[in-house]
Amino acid sequence: MDIYKLTHLGILKTLWINFKVLPLSQAVRFPILLARNVRIGACGKGCISLPDGGKMQVGFHGYGGSVPQKSQLYIRGKIVLRGKGFHVFGLGTVIKIDRSGILDIGNNFSCHGGNTFLVNKSIVIGEDNMWSFDIVTMDTDAHMMFDGEGNFLNPNKEVRIGNGVWVGCRNTILKGASIPDGCVMGSGGIVTKKLEKSGSVYCGNRLVREGVIWSRKRNLEGTDPEEVYQKAISQNR
Repeated sequence: MDIYKLTHLGILKTLWINFKVLPLSQAVRFPILLARNVRIGACGKGCISLPDGGKMQVGFHGYGGSVPQKSQLYIRGKIVLRGKGFHVFGLGTVIKIDRSGILDIGNNFSCHGGNTFLVNKSIVIGEDNMWSFDIVTMDTDAHMMFDGEGNFLNPNKEVRIGNGVWVGCRNTILKGASIPDGCVMGSGGIVTKKLEKSGSVYCGNRLVREGVIWSRKRNLEGTDPEEVYQKAISQNR
């Protein structure tokens, strides 16, 4: 554990969440780490599942202009975190899962600060996703709406995100949205439907470019693009 995490660790919250929600055999290894800023509500036994022995971190590093200082976990439904890797939720993350809601995330997920997940039905996210800051993902309109004859107009709809998706800052991913494998979501978009082409750049629902490969490597001056490209190619084979 690095110095930042050690100095920002909520020790009592981390102890409580592990032994409250996990089987004892998992809890003693403390796979869930919570920062001091995390607020916890409605978290019962089994609400967080790490079936493959992965790890979860909430409320540590993060940046973004509107990122709040407090993170929130309100889980009446369930989170399933798959794989043996880390699942990192940055500073100011809000995860609110109502009863019957499931947030299912594949291996090696990371999101920066200020991300919000509102789940009433199902949000499914694949492996190796990298998300920026200030992203809202929700499978519900939250409140119900009817026409003049009493017909229910806005049922909840599942959200599905593929493997290897990079979501840029300040995106809004709404109910019924589906993003295929390998896509890059440009900043500030609103996704409301099923997108069709994998390995593409989208801005909201609009296709911008096809046939892209992205890398987690930061775009710093002096970095050799050819070297990064060759490594990304090998990792995507």
